[in-house]
Amino acid sequence: MAFDKINKKSVAMGKKPQATFLKVNKYESPQMALDLIAHICTASADIDLSSCFEKYYELQTQMENDLESYELSDSNFPFNCWFAGHEIQNMLFEDVSSTLKIAVAGGYSAGKSSLLNYLTGIGDLLPTGVDPVSVVNTYLNCVPSKNKLIIRGKNLKNDLVLLNEEVLACIQHSSKSKVYIANVLEKIIIDTPAPKYLERITFIDTPGYNNSTNEVEADRDKAISALKGADAVFWCIDIESGTITNTDIDILKNISDKPIGILFTKSDKKNYNDVIKIIKDTEKKCYDVFGSEHAPIVVGVSCLEKKMYSTAHLTFQNIVEKIKSRCGVVNLLSKQKAQIEALFDKEVEASTNQIIVLEEERKKLIQSQNEDSDMLSNNSDYINSLKDALKDTLISSYTEVEQSADKRGEYFNEAMSALSDSLDREFEWNTKVGLFSDASALRRKLNDAVSKFNKLNEVDIHYTYWEKEYRTTLYGQICERLDDLLTEIKDECDSDEQYKSIVELKKKETQLKHLLIGYKPRILRALSDAYYDCLKRINDHNNQLQTIKETDNIDVFSAISGDNYGSFLSCFSNGVDLTVCNKEGFSPLTWAVRSGNNEMVKFFINHEVDLTLKDKRGYNALETAAIYHYQDICELLMEADNSLISNSRSLVEMSQKNYFTKWVSQLK
Repeated sequence: MAFDKINKKSVAMGKKPQATFLKVNKYESPQMALDLIAHICTASADIDLSSCFEKYYELQTQMENDLESYELSDSNFPFNCWFAGHEIQNMLFEDVSSTLKIAVAGGYSAGKSSLLNYLTGIGDLLPTGVDPVSVVNTYLNCVPSKNKLIIRGKNLKNDLVLLNEEVLACIQHSSKSKVYIANVLEKIIIDTPAPKYLERITFIDTPGYNNSTNEVEADRDKAISALKGADAVFWCIDIESGTITNTDIDILKNISDKPIGILFTKSDKKNYNDVIKIIKDTEKKCYDVFGSEHAPIVVGVSCLEKKMYSTAHLTFQNIVEKIKSRCGVVNLLSKQKAQIEALFDKEVEASTNQIIVLEEERKKLIQSQNEDSDMLSNNSDYINSLKDALKDTLISSYTEVEQSADKRGEYFNEAMSALSDSLDREFEWNTKVGLFSDASALRRKLNDAVSKFNKLNEVDIHYTYWEKEYRTTLYGQICERLDDLLTEIKDECDSDEQYKSIVELKKKETQLKHLLIGYKPRILRALSDAYYDCLKRINDHNNQLQTIKETDNIDVFSAISGDNYGSFLSCFSNGVDLTVCNKEGFSPLTWAVRSGNNEMVKFFINHEVDLTLKDKRGYNALETAAIYHYQDICELLMEADNSLISNSRSLVEMSQKNYFTKWVSQLK
């Protein structure tokens, strides 16, 4: 290209801004970005948190074995206790210092990252701008006691790798490298210093949702998913929107059970009255949609002016305290311990209630037994009295029989005497007079004799049934039947087996209760020990995490001399002063030209450095290229800035001096 053409192009385009100090994210380079991706993907955890829980799981196994023979109200009780410990193990990395997770969400360019930079005081750590930037969930653990940032990334294998601030800056939708590092990261975890009132709070910088028809559903679902995993939400809206949109309301309806703060960002773009009007209008809409109980807190905020707008004169500290109060938050260990305590308390309560029920049954059975015992005793007494009465009767009857036997002889003698007397009278009468003189008297004597004889027969009949052998046999049979009857009654009243069963059940339930009461503090203590052991190991691990592979700490001139582009880029991470020259008098730019490294020269051009800047030798980049006969570099430089021609010595003169005349003449 001829010089005159370059001059015309420069006039048309105008002069670009010029820089003498250059700071560049090295991951703008595709190669550096790919190297980082490879490092993230191959990182593996060198920490085994499961070993911290060995004693806890051993105790869980022992408890499960001890409870195996008992009937629990919740058959999943041992598993639920085990799962609580498992949850701590899984969540410790990102939640170790968190008691409250607040998701900061909203549409693209709603000022989410700017808000977090402002709230936590981390400057411009999180990338901001008009382009959508946050494409991976970023967790900011607020730890006031820390004096430096710890940035970690969790890859798709769920392993952690230590990152640096430059990585954050390149994680965005539109990367200059065109290599999207965010695609290999599940989340980013940052432990950051913060104000005291934010202690143990984790902010989640969520991806914004797009308004484009082809991306809105995926982005919206991702945003909602991130919100549901938080305890509370800060929903950011650009004040320029004027009010909350229906899209915002639809998303917030999905998490209306959580405390919500609606923050109109960039409020410095409006005057105070307009901001307050927007806040009031939004408060009314939210009240109508969510009701008084779940109505969000609505404020305006200016990160630029570090100012908040509120109808209730709220501060961020006030908002945080309101959210804490509503959530009733506790840290991870306390939350899991409370869950385990609740599991144990439920089982202990169930055992206590069962013991009460069994005791009531036992008491009822005792009462029933007492009643049965009284009845049995009464029946026993009654039967024994029957036996005694029967015995007495038989004995008494036997005496009567003996007396009757004696009467028998007496009646016989009387009968015989009466008969003899009658016969004697008749004989005497007949002897005296020769005739029976008193027939009636004789009849009376006869009748009397017959009567006595009949009595004798009666005695004989009774005596037959009351012979001693018969009476003895009969008594024995009756007593035997009475004893059988008493046994039957006793069997019906006997509840010893039922009583023993209830007593045994109560004993077993009491043992279960004591086991649960005994295991509860042991399980909780083992969980706490595992937790704090994990914390120690994690902290030790974080201090020893494999860091991003850094190039050797060499200066920019050495990197140029060694043709090491990676090291060259790394030099600009902290910034390079382009006016500083080496001992040979070359600036970084002219040294890159002198080395004939086109790629490095293009780097300076692409970053709009001052190409007219002269080094200690008095030469600029174009002059240096001409001196060393780098035609291609000369063309690059003149294409970038034609003012170099007017601000440089005569290229013809320099070419003559350096035998470069033929090339210069071709440019004219």
